[in-house]
Amino acid sequence: MSSESELIDVIRQKYTYGIKFDPASKMMLENMIGKEITDEEIEEIKNSMFTNKDEISFFLDSITDETTLVEIKTNVVAFVDTYGKYEQEAFFGKYENKINKTIIRNADDFQDLLEFILPKKYSNKTLVRLRVGQGMEKIVQAIEELVTDKFGGTVSFDTLKEEIPGFTEDRLKQIIDNNSKKLTFIDSPL
Repeated sequence: MSSESELIDVIRQKYTYGIKFDPASKMMLENMIGKEITDEEIEEIKNSMFTNKDEISFFLDSITDETTLVEIKTNVVAFVDTYGKYEQEAFFGKYENKINKTIIRNADDFQDLLEFILPKKYSNKTLVRLRVGQGMEKIVQAIEELVTDKFGGTVSFDTLKEEIPGFTEDRLKQIIDNNSKKLTFIDSPL
């Protein structure tokens, strides 16, 4: 067994709640495996793990299962390909019951996870970094085409929200109200 796989096994067994790779942890790990660990070995393992803002590193399978990770990646990539941007709160809301809330505590932590698991061209497409009204052309065009092509020009907001899960309800309304010349909200009769 290589020292790297031994190290991974020890981390999985002894640091189930994450590990901060500092000198004290390194010394404890060396004592546990009975040999010196190089900085390169630590760095290689750390790079394979998600590290939060508190500099605590976790194996991805402690956050969620592989199926959910693939689903998250696939959905965010598809959403960005269609709409150009996404809202981290919306995707966090969609997946918060499928992820370890001790590790991914909020939408900001979820965004950090996305930045770790997604290719760079997708991970930095959050609307938090963009004011509504700027760069909304692709989003608005895709929404207008969806309403026109799939729904014949009329759709309930609830159905639209189901079709466009990458924005929160408030943000979706704001995008349409402030940027679309073709779409308007009307109150439906009871």
